[in-house]
Order: sequence, then C-alpha cells, then structure tokens
Amino acid sequence: IGMNFDADVFRVSVAPLQLQLKNATFNDKITGDKLFFITDAKFGLTVQNLYDWQLSRDISIDTTDVDGAEVWVKFDKNGRSNFANLKFVEEETRVNFTYSSVKFSLKNGLVHFGDLSRKIDANAKNIVFSLEPENYEVPDEQKRYNFNFNSTESNFIYDGNAVEPIDIRAKGIADENGAEISELNLTT
Repeated sequence: IGMNFDADVFRVSVAPLQLQLKNATFNDKITGDKLFFITDAKFGLTVQNLYDWQLSRDISIDTTDVDGAEVWVKFDKNGRSNFANLKFVEEETRVNFTYSSVKFSLKNGLVHFGDLSRKIDANAKNIVFSLEPENYEVPDEQKRYNFNFNSTESNFIYDGNAVEPIDIRAKGIADENGAEISELNLTT
C-alpha cells in the first residue's frame, strides 16, 4: 500500500487467534517520512469459514487494543498530505481482512498536525478513544458505533499564536452517514 513497516515484535498466536505488534514504525515508502508509530497493539482475529473449501480466506478483525500510538499528519504548502502516496487495495485477494464489527480502543495516543499553507500546527495529546458497535446482531452495513474521545493538555497554533492547554471530550454514535454527538466539551 506504499508503506514500509518495521517492528520489534510481530507475533501471531493461535489460541486465541491474535496478532501482536510492539514498537512498530510505519513510514512512507517513497519519501521515508514517518506516518505513525505503535508502542503496543493486540488484534483479536477470527478466520471466517475456516473449514470451507475455498481459495481465499476472510479474516475478521474483531478487537483492536492499542496502548501508545503516535501519528504525524502534515500538509505541504500545496495542500498535499504525507499520506498521499498510500494506495489502498480494494480487490479480493487470497486473504481478505474485514473490520466492520470491530471493537477498537486506544490509550496514550498523540497526533501531530501541521499545515504549511494555512500556518497551522497542533498536537492532540493524551488521546483515549473507543469505538464499538451499538448492536453486534444487526448486519454490518446497518451497524452504528458508539464512540468516546478524550484528549488533554493539547495545543493549537495558528500563524505563531498558541492556544494551550486544550482539553476535548466527545461522545456519540456514528455510522456510514455521519455522527450524532451527544456530548462535546472543549476547555482551554
């Protein structure tokens, strides 16, 4: 997909079926720019129709637990993102991953944001984020997801003028059409 990947630990266990990453770095394959870093992550997996006779396999990523992640989002003076070189493959392959029923949790997250054309810099610190289907029983295309986002001691800099510290809390329900935010608190 246009990314280089390196990790101290990349391990798959069978019982339970789980992928574990430790100190994983993801860089743009062309520019070498760092895109994100994961300190520790565990992915709970299920192989769909394990014993069916078929040439391809669907693997469901049921749970994702990340403790420590750092992401760099940058836009140059022409508005081009540091993620612009990534190519996401949509075609069916021998192993296909599905994420639609995922339960996701992140703690100890940090996002660095920079936009040269708009003179914006920001750091979202101490991020805690969770996402979980509201009802696991409905078909995937109808699923709605409860989300909860917190960030503390963050900052926002526009044209050299800083606002800090910033704390954000948001809760709600999201689906493919958008989100209903039930709580949004922003303090500085």
